Amino acid sequence: WEKMTDRQALDKYRMTGHKLLWHLDRVNSWQKGERIAPLHIELGITNGCILECKYCYGDMIGKADRNNKFDMPREALLRLFRDAKDIGVKSIGLVGEGENTMSPYFYDAIDYARKIGLNLGMATNGIAFKKNKIKDMLESFVWIRFSLGGANRTSYLDVHGVDAFEHVTGNIKKCVATKKQYGFKTTLGTQMVVISNNIRDIVP
Repeated sequence: WEKMTDRQALDKYRMTGHKLLWHLDRVNSWQKGERIAPLHIELGITNGCILECKYCYGDMIGKADRNNKFDMPREALLRLFRDAKDIGVKSIGLVGEGENTMSPYFYDAIDYARKIGLNLGMATNGIAFKKNKIKDMLESFVWIRFSLGGANRTSYLDVHGVDAFEHVTGNIKKCVATKKQYGFKTTLGTQMVVISNNIRDIVP
């Protein structure tokens, strides 16, 4: 137990290992043979994206091209959120194979989730969201992770295929400033898929 506590102290968000200790009520129900809902759902609400990342698995599974984007219909999306909340799903992560902020219903969906008290998280490339909606985003999300595959303009372009390093880092800074301004508790972070092209960028 002491070793587990030490690990938790180093990883307070428990990004490694499992989180079942936080959900013993659901574990106990499962052990009793009761019907239970998922604790968490990972969801993509669009397959559209403006990047051409070297590691994109969306391309590998046949992601639509930019002229053939598919978005989950608005009513289906809101109904999914409502149903998830009603059956006891605790959170939804908007990750998916596309850039979810490009959905025309993205802001309707996050506003609705906030209204019904459904926890949301999101992985984003940080390019497409609207600057005048940052406050709404931070109010709606428990966590937001920005994909940053390079530590400078050159390596970012090499990995992501678009010259947007300054734009993305500027948006991240704006989110941090807005979080501080309003005292939001949203956890903001960056993530990277490590490949040979960017392994030297981990520390920078």
